[in-house]
Amino acid sequence: MFRSVVTEQVSYVNAPVLAEERGITVQLVTDESTERFRNVITLRGTLRDSTVVTVSGTLSGVDQEHKLTEVFGHALDVPLSDHLLIIRYEDGPGLIGQYGLRLGEAGVNIAGMQVSRAGRSRGAEALVVLDLDESVDREFAEELGAAIDARSIHAVDLVY
Repeated sequence: MFRSVVTEQVSYVNAPVLAEERGITVQLVTDESTERFRNVITLRGTLRDSTVVTVSGTLSGVDQEHKLTEVFGHALDVPLSDHLLIIRYEDGPGLIGQYGLRLGEAGVNIAGMQVSRAGRSRGAEALVVLDLDESVDREFAEELGAAIDARSIHAVDLVY
């Protein structure tokens, strides 16, 4: 997490110190039995509006692929990519088509996606992580979110 914000080398040894210097609390929790993944790291933060955000990830497989395993409490198994769009909304028919159409009209290709729904019923909160071929700006993301009445929408550009 710190590689793109500090000039010094980041290691497993100095990462906790770098976190502490920046007011970030680090807690190591170990459990010999896990349900889904052998190793998971979870980041929790609070936005300006007091919304608590959680994101979990792991390294998976022989190639140690970086994957998202949880966002906002929704279970996922999504490979990390450079450009992600994360949308939370009330599930219902046609919504995937709506945001897919708007992205297509803007010339933005969806390279991959995963939808996770909290519960089995229509109307439950859904979260989608879209792997995009290019970045979308904040204004476009906000317009897209408003068009589908999203609870939240986040354009994420990763540098790692």
